[in-house]
Amino acid sequence: MVRRPDGKPALAYGAVRVINERREREQKLTQLSRFDTLTGELNRDRLSEVLETTIEEALKLRSSCGFLLAAIDELGRINEAYGFDVADEVIAAVAKRMHSQLRGKDHLGRVSGNKFGIVLNNCTPDDLLIAADRLVAGIRTR
Repeated sequence: MVRRPDGKPALAYGAVRVINERREREQKLTQLSRFDTLTGELNRDRLSEVLETTIEEALKLRSSCGFLLAAIDELGRINEAYGFDVADEVIAAVAKRMHSQLRGKDHLGRVSGNKFGIVLNNCTPDDLLIAADRLVAGIRTR
């Protein structure tokens, strides 16, 4: 390295490497660590983090929150009759329909094969029943 009289670098020698592939790999790993690959929704670990944060904020602000657990009934029968690919399509379609029924401040995640968790912010027990009905209706009517 060549320095100027004041000690600051004036010229540097070296090699420049393009790290686009590495950056893309890191971004993909970050995506996989937070989101379910089939549905694109939060994965179980990330949903747990969001739920914990939501509860902490609700306690701090003296507000309320809710958590719903929804399952796709008879998914095993779909697997047996039509195969795993069709069952995966059903899971992805249900997730998309549920997501479309959520408010902007709520979160959806896949908890396990056929189960989804829904974190609802500022949600009273009465609001929880309304949200559950809205989700079921949104899945059934499309």
